[in-house]
Amino acid sequence: MFYLRREGIGTGSAIRSVLLDRIAGLLILTLLCSISLPFLIKHLENQIAIMGLLAIIVVGWVAVGILLVLDNPLTHRFRDHKFLGMFLSLSKDARRLTRDRMVIASLLTTSVLIHMCSVGMIWAIDKALGGDTSYLFFAFTVIPTLLVVSI
Repeated sequence: MFYLRREGIGTGSAIRSVLLDRIAGLLILTLLCSISLPFLIKHLENQIAIMGLLAIIVVGWVAVGILLVLDNPLTHRFRDHKFLGMFLSLSKDARRLTRDRMVIASLLTTSVLIHMCSVGMIWAIDKALGGDTSYLFFAFTVIPTLLVVSI
């Protein structure tokens, strides 16, 4: 935010850009968890953990849906409200972000690579300690852990 402000970007825009960055990271983790859920359901015996993860994934997708439709003609009358106006601006910025395919592609690619590197570090530590667990197992189990920890 400091660098954005130094470049003349307004405080509100700087805050929204950081929030959208964090939301995008959570969204990508939610996407990866959605992909890994069938594996986890097959390998986990703890039904409470599975239901908890499923609930987090559903809430994540619902929150993204709300974010993308929050700024609409019905809610425009709340733009002048300080707190609600911030969410409406965030929604507008999120929709603008999703319209640029190059931005979405680079965001998706970068975020997936970052998370896979995190998994790779944990896998490498396991290997260094003499473990023989597959990278795929770590990918399917560490990503949901990262999502829960991030929340």
